[in-house]
Amino acid sequence: IRFYTPEDARTVNLNNVQFAKDVSAATPSRAGGTAQPSEAAMQLLYEEERKTRESEYGQALALAREAEARQDYPAALDQYKVARELSRRLEVVKKVIEMERIIQRRNDWPLLRKQGDLAAQRRDYSQAVDLYNQVLRIKPDQTDLLNAIKELTQRIEAVSLVKNLYEQKKYDEALRECGRRLKKENDKRTYPELLLLRGRCYVASGRDKEALEAYTDVIGHAPDYLEARLARAELYERKADWAGAVAEYEVILQSIAPNDPALYARKAALQARANNPQAALEDYKKAIRLEATNPSHHYERGLVYLAQGDLAQARLDFDTAIRLDPAHARAYYGRAKAHLRANHLPEAAKDLEKARQSRLDPVSQDEVRRTSEQHYRDGLAHHEQKRFEEAIRQFDHALLLRPDYAEAWLAKGRAYSESNDHAAAKESHTQALAHRTTYAEAHYRRGLAELQLREYAPALADFQRAATLQPDYVDALINGGRTQIYLKDFAGAVATFQQVVLLLHKQARNAPRNAQAGFAAQLAETHLLLGRCHYETKNYPEAIKAFKAALDYNTNLSQAYYNRGMAHYEMNNAWEAIEDFSACLDKAPKQYEALYARAKAYELANRYERAVADYSNLLAKAESAAFQDAGYRRGASYAKQQNYVLALKDYEAYAKKYPREINDSINAEMGFLYLDAYQTSLALEKFERARAADSRNVPAMYGLAFAYAQASKIEQSVEWLRKALKADPTGWKGLKKETYLTNLRRNYFFLQLKKEYRLQ
Repeated sequence: IRFYTPEDARTVNLNNVQFAKDVSAATPSRAGGTAQPSEAAMQLLYEEERKTRESEYGQALALAREAEARQDYPAALDQYKVARELSRRLEVVKKVIEMERIIQRRNDWPLLRKQGDLAAQRRDYSQAVDLYNQVLRIKPDQTDLLNAIKELTQRIEAVSLVKNLYEQKKYDEALRECGRRLKKENDKRTYPELLLLRGRCYVASGRDKEALEAYTDVIGHAPDYLEARLARAELYERKADWAGAVAEYEVILQSIAPNDPALYARKAALQARANNPQAALEDYKKAIRLEATNPSHHYERGLVYLAQGDLAQARLDFDTAIRLDPAHARAYYGRAKAHLRANHLPEAAKDLEKARQSRLDPVSQDEVRRTSEQHYRDGLAHHEQKRFEEAIRQFDHALLLRPDYAEAWLAKGRAYSESNDHAAAKESHTQALAHRTTYAEAHYRRGLAELQLREYAPALADFQRAATLQPDYVDALINGGRTQIYLKDFAGAVATFQQVVLLLHKQARNAPRNAQAGFAAQLAETHLLLGRCHYETKNYPEAIKAFKAALDYNTNLSQAYYNRGMAHYEMNNAWEAIEDFSACLDKAPKQYEALYARAKAYELANRYERAVADYSNLLAKAESAAFQDAGYRRGASYAKQQNYVLALKDYEAYAKKYPREINDSINAEMGFLYLDAYQTSLALEKFERARAADSRNVPAMYGLAFAYAQASKIEQSVEWLRKALKADPTGWKGLKKETYLTNLRRNYFFLQLKKEYRLQ
């Protein structure tokens, strides 16, 4: 591949940068007689070459940046040129120009000598020696520098042993050697270096007070000793003495290094920590004026604006930092925080993703974690106050910072559940499980949401998974049993609740006394559900045992009395049922289903007057559709008491209010009531309606026979009686009354039927 490389990089047209597209060396020629590759093959070859160039470009760029970071500008220039040869991108061409200018400035030997003198004045002897050597390489006739280099080297060697011990972390030995040197040698020129090393050893040993004295002693001997000033400022900063640290930097910037942008930036950071934002902004402004291309200055100033709530200015500074360094992860993160404050969630999400892709530093990652946790805690506080919308917003912020925050997904799902948005709750719990597959509570909570959505099979699977992950998860087991009830898997539910009972007994044995009430409540609920399952499978004796156990743990559990009463009713234990229904009503007077059930139990016990009283009470208090037949049943009880007028009144009211509920059986019952009330025509009408609805309705056949007899229509009466006896001769005994047969007693055909069917 051939590239065009102009001799002077500064004259290249920076807007016309592209890769060369020569044919690959691997392309076969026509002269060889081989076939030309297809367009797809050519495209594939081009893509492979492009990827190779990109890889080499990235490697050269990385090496160049490493060299630039250690200020090896010639090596950096070489690597930037390699990168430029591979791809003439604007940023690389600019870097080549920048490196050439830096090297050119460095080749300015008077400037280098001046910088060396300044370094020597600041007692940065290693830097001074390096600069003087550069001058000698460029201008060998500057021989006077040889003596300066010799003297500075001697000073370096004079403290080298102490420095080596310090760097090896042998602080006590370094302090002893330092003390020995200070007493033995009479060279005041090395006192500051030794005193500085003594202070550093004290700091490393945690002896801050002695370190401060040592640094102050150093500065007393050498007020312009930059390293000592910086060390004392660092110590002030370590002790959170921001004012002392700022004062130290003010001295440095006024008299020692007035044009150092890094020191202005450091002072600005300290001003911000000392809660002096305006002073911090002024110092960042000076740093940027001296070094406008440093992205860190813009980023740090953006943080100050962000803390002040000036989101627009903060975003401008973060934008500048990113433009100067497209891989500035912390700037992306800072801009994301600004977007987050402005509630611009999509923009914040994009910047956070770019920050992660740019390898956000550990400190910022820790801040992300802590900020996310704070939003999570704020969300929990709002949830506690039932401010669910605000809670969800805080959880969203937490999840924007940490998409894998399983606890926040769970809490968000709970807030949705409290808001009755069960579909959203289910989705949030699913996200929690996507980031932590073994999260038992997330399975449990998703199961609750699915239960509300009537998705019973998935709910059961989640409850069972939660119980598998956490075998003592009682709530998961109980709700799993409830779900099995919804699925009509009563046998499975029985097994589940029996497991819960065993688990609760085990936990209660090891629990403190003040926790026993909670276990008693759970055991009562579990036995209640267990009894319900036995009841549904018609295992009434076991159901009664389970309900009794529930009442042993909670004597005020009205539902247990009611359910036990129902089990007794199904076993025809009328008085036991009545007793339980009465107990239920004592505990819960408005539990009208117990009043209704007791009325039916009184019917079973043939105490129709009490049944009538309960039905009347129910009709006066309850309007529920579940009790719509109460009027009809009261009418039936009146009929049992031979109070046919009131019975017919209830039947007729019921038929008028619920006409669709009137079937052939009720029509037949009403026919007999009209018969007893000597309203023969109405009786015939009801019996005919019953027969029209069901031609095999035996009571209606008998009713027609009796009604025709009452109407003195003997022939029709005998005919219907013959049909009724033929259909079901046993119906005669339960339906006939002497009053119905008055006009038939002497009829020959009737007597023949009596003889034939042996009627009593």
